[in-house]
Amino acid sequence: MGAINYLTDTKTEVAEKTFVRDDGHAIIVCPACQKVRKISTSRFTQRKTKLNIKCSCSHRFTMALDYRQAWRKPTNLAGTCKIDMQEKLTRVKNISFDGICLEVNDTQAFHAGQRGVVNFTLDDKNRTKIRKEFQVMSVNGKTIGCQFQQDRAYEKELGFYLRF
Repeated sequence: MGAINYLTDTKTEVAEKTFVRDDGHAIIVCPACQKVRKISTSRFTQRKTKLNIKCSCSHRFTMALDYRQAWRKPTNLAGTCKIDMQEKLTRVKNISFDGICLEVNDTQAFHAGQRGVVNFTLDDKNRTKIRKEFQVMSVNGKTIGCQFQQDRAYEKELGFYLRF
């Protein structure tokens, strides 16, 4: 693969994403020719880094580095979340062992650092009901990024759901 340039424009459209592994390396795969390259991410100081890449096949693309610790499963599950004594209807947009992405119509009550509880039902064959405590990590429009607290309840059910 050819040149890799660091992008500072965070509004650039990103077609591809790669996860940064625990060892600080990421695997980049050219979407045109499928050529693979392993890169060190130690020189990228920002957590939301986007790279302009020109492959040796001459294909140009933008790749985002994702520093998440766990893979997230895309979902569209109805639920409720309660924060500061206010209960709101929500959609679970994605979920992992460590966190959840919620979509709510009114985000005025949410800000980073708040703690709350989310209740939703998985779309598995048992229609498993999940209740998890969380901390708000980010608010972006109608999207709320949350990290689960250390409770181990529902770990087995959630693990099975995420696996299949």
